[in-house]
Amino acid sequence: MFDQRLRLAMLLIVLVSINPVPVRGEETPPAASQPAASQPTASQPATSQPTASEPDADDSLIMDPEFKKQPSSRPRLVAVLPFLNTTDDPEADTIVRRSIYNHFSSMNYLDMELTAIDKKLKQNKLDDPKAIHAATPAQLAKILPVDAVIRGKIIQYQKTFAVIASQVSVGAELQLVRLRDGKVLWQYKHTAQSTDGSIPLSPIGAIAAIVSSAMNVRQTILFRMADEMGREMVQTIPDLPDTEVSKPPKITLFAHNGVDGPKKAGDVLQVILQGDPQKTGTFDIGSFKKNLPLHEESPGIYKGSFRIGQGDNLARAELTAYLKDTNGNTATWIDFLAPVTFDSTPPAPPQKLKTQSRDKQIHVSWHSSPDADVVAYQVYRSNQPLAGYTLLGKVERTEYQDHNLINDKKYYYRVQALDQAGNVGSQSDKIDGIPMTPGPTPVTKDISIETTWRQAASPYVVTQSIIIQADAILNIEPGTEIILSPHVGMTVKGQLVANGTTTQPITWRTKEASNQEPWLGMLFDHTKSNNQLSYATITGAQYGVVVNHAQLTAKQTTVSHNGIGFYLLESGSTQIISSLITQNHQGGIIVAGGSPSITDSEITVNKGGAGLLLKDGRPKLKNNLFQANQEFDVVIVNSGKDTFVIDENRWNTIQPEAIYDRIAGPRKIVSVIDSDTKRKVTLSKPNYPLASKEKSESDMEPLLPVAIRHFKNAEYPQAFALISQVLPKLLHPAALYTAGRLFAYMGEDQKALKTLKKAAELGAKEAGYHHYLALHLFNMGKQAEAISEWETVLQLEPNHPLAMTMLTLIRRPVLSSN
Repeated sequence: MFDQRLRLAMLLIVLVSINPVPVRGEETPPAASQPAASQPTASQPATSQPTASEPDADDSLIMDPEFKKQPSSRPRLVAVLPFLNTTDDPEADTIVRRSIYNHFSSMNYLDMELTAIDKKLKQNKLDDPKAIHAATPAQLAKILPVDAVIRGKIIQYQKTFAVIASQVSVGAELQLVRLRDGKVLWQYKHTAQSTDGSIPLSPIGAIAAIVSSAMNVRQTILFRMADEMGREMVQTIPDLPDTEVSKPPKITLFAHNGVDGPKKAGDVLQVILQGDPQKTGTFDIGSFKKNLPLHEESPGIYKGSFRIGQGDNLARAELTAYLKDTNGNTATWIDFLAPVTFDSTPPAPPQKLKTQSRDKQIHVSWHSSPDADVVAYQVYRSNQPLAGYTLLGKVERTEYQDHNLINDKKYYYRVQALDQAGNVGSQSDKIDGIPMTPGPTPVTKDISIETTWRQAASPYVVTQSIIIQADAILNIEPGTEIILSPHVGMTVKGQLVANGTTTQPITWRTKEASNQEPWLGMLFDHTKSNNQLSYATITGAQYGVVVNHAQLTAKQTTVSHNGIGFYLLESGSTQIISSLITQNHQGGIIVAGGSPSITDSEITVNKGGAGLLLKDGRPKLKNNLFQANQEFDVVIVNSGKDTFVIDENRWNTIQPEAIYDRIAGPRKIVSVIDSDTKRKVTLSKPNYPLASKEKSESDMEPLLPVAIRHFKNAEYPQAFALISQVLPKLLHPAALYTAGRLFAYMGEDQKALKTLKKAAELGAKEAGYHHYLALHLFNMGKQAEAISEWETVLQLEPNHPLAMTMLTLIRRPVLSSN
């Protein structure tokens, strides 16, 4: 195919060369003899492309008279500087600069290589185009060993679309500046336009239109117009006479087939150069390969190639062509069409294949290959695990739906990745799938081998308690539903892996009935493997999840409307992450021993006295939201006297007093997370001010109800200011109770204890005073004394809800670990 393109390219070159574009210089007369654009000839197609004659009316050409008329005054060595890009296209400056450089290189001037220029500028901290554009000739003369520079800016590089036609425009304002005196020898503002969006028919346009057929059309036309503009601008510069210098060979075009996309091992990069005949041609592939030969196939037509081998990997390398005569004079042409990429490394196989069973179908999915250049995947199927895999199809997404299968028959799948270069990766590990007859599916037996419950056979109806035995694994597909009869449970002694998704959670529930009795729940009992729950929902159980000396990771799991949500018994390796524990009737989470991790979860609206009950458990708590749990958010019942540290969790407030009232038991609250700002707020003990002036004893009695009202309204500084005046002169149990609560907030535990005891003594028949004394004793770790006080409360008020709740929580037996 490439040879055919080359033959066609050669034909076009010959056609164009019949009517060559004149090279403008001092000795070249104006192109008045050329046919006008409105009068096309047989060798000049009637297109809207700009001509190479005199500047258009919109162009501006200014030339120093001495530079124009006296060849001896012209500089010899010239550098083409980076241009200032004022367009929205980040590649415009690079494309136009290389075009100017390539065409200028064909003149008799000596030019400095672009890489050498850029290196010098960077060494002198002048690599920003804005700084280069602003640099004075004197500054540049100290950096670059040249006589003059071509500098300027790109003013246009775009393609616009109208109703009927499109317009491609590439424009620049350039100067040739002599460095020794700063004189502008040549200045030209020019825009090349094609009003119908056609590709110019210059030689490089003809070749590039063939070998870059895979390029974006807009990009191709812009490249062509950039080349036309560079050619026309350079042609207005007077050349040095041939006698002034040893003239290098001329290169007319250089193109390659590397613009079609990355090349893989075995592919051949082919290049073509047109220039002066009977010269020595070579080309470089970046710094990867140097001095690769170009062979003259016919006069002035040079061809070269490079076969990509295994292990040849190269990203966006520029091609440079050279043409040298017998005197060592060398012409250089930097390709600006597109850098080449070699990719001989096949992509890695896809990972984490999954199958989902459906009725006569299997849905296969996988994780994307880690290689960024993967463009497609091929899916294979077999009836046996090791051999016989045949191609099912090619897809661009990371999933495939296999249809028209036989239910209850096992199929095996492998997937391989394909990259942009055409490399085909190794096949993935196999995975099996079984299309299933739609559910419901009854479950009455224990699970003794690795088993998968599939969405297609859902719901699974469990009518008697089952055990996942020690050496067995139960995998549950996303979207699967499990319905359990009353008083029926699941015990895991092996391993449970139940990972749902956001859109396809896995659910456990009872049959839908208004008076339905609960199912027992899930028990993870002395398991050795890490059990997994994610995007799971567990409702309607007596115990939602019990973890007994086992390991469980529960992520994005909702445990609601159960008796108890989670019961963690000596399960320090268990993690509850980003889960919702809500509306459970006898408590949200109970931690009985061990140090499980509970993070980023919501423990809200649970009844039973506490959202989180610690029975000699010391969980790691972080960034959990406690809100609206009945009575208390956290209750700490530990046999030791150490306080439990609570740090970096969230409440619906950052007011210390409100948070202290939500936690019962010996604790220390270090900080909370502000739900609004997400910032950590350190909690410090409040320090309430005393009253500013004394009042008489007769004034005390009216102050007491005001102080109590302030306290009930959470206006604690005002309450303390008044109560501190009342107490010395009016020893009332309500005043003592209020003062005791305020002392507790301030961290004055002993003062609080003394004051609350006095309140209970004076109000001996009031259950409320004894309750808050008991609660303060409990918070100080004096559990036995607290129990005695709560027993007194129940003697005074047998149905006192707070006392009954606290005694129930303290005396609650821990589930047997057997």
